[in-house]
Amino acid sequence: RQARRERAARRVETGYAVSVAPRQGQRLRLRAAACAVGVLLHAGPLPGVAAAAVGAPTAARAPGLAASAPAGARRVLSSSAVPVLLRPGAIELGLAGAVTSAAGITRTRTALGVGTFRAAGAGLASAELELGYAHLLAQDVFDAGASIAWTWPIGNPPLYPYVAAGGGLRQEWLGSFSAARYPVGAAMGLRVLAGPRADVRVEYRYRRVLHDPAADYDEHELWFGIGLLLHNAR
Repeated sequence: RQARRERAARRVETGYAVSVAPRQGQRLRLRAAACAVGVLLHAGPLPGVAAAAVGAPTAARAPGLAASAPAGARRVLSSSAVPVLLRPGAIELGLAGAVTSAAGITRTRTALGVGTFRAAGAGLASAELELGYAHLLAQDVFDAGASIAWTWPIGNPPLYPYVAAGGGLRQEWLGSFSAARYPVGAAMGLRVLAGPRADVRVEYRYRRVLHDPAADYDEHELWFGIGLLLHNAR
């Protein structure tokens, strides 16, 4: 009887072990799979590992993880990924100064301008109105001008070279004497954005001054300016 009891006990223990072993192996496999998925979600897929080995649920959960990132982190990532651009519809309010050389005389000028930008091919077209003033000895000079320009982005972050053509009316006073002249010509320059709401630029401008009482003459100007950009946010 004792021998039969021992044999029966051994059969029960053997059957329990056989029935439990697959369950333990299944639990171990599930735990290993869960660990592998966690590593892939946090560190990204390992090189050479096929996406099918991870399975569809992992790929489906990845967008949810990105969407659940803090709002501040998403703003930082988006701001670092998008470059600062000059956009159609922007309005520029500018203040500029120039060194002018004409007929062997050098003088300085200041000007206020307002311009707007519109999409044009691979770049932007702009139109600008400008009011300027200069004083030399007893002579006062007022300018009212308009110009059109085309600018395009180069590099990253982008710089904006441009070419322009324009003209206007110049009124000069010397004591009681006054005269009107008409400067017309072209310009080229470079604009650099200092953020979405400000820029700086340098410009060379050539003008042929017409209707001078003595004779028409050439004028060369080097302009430096700063601008405030409106409606240029993303």
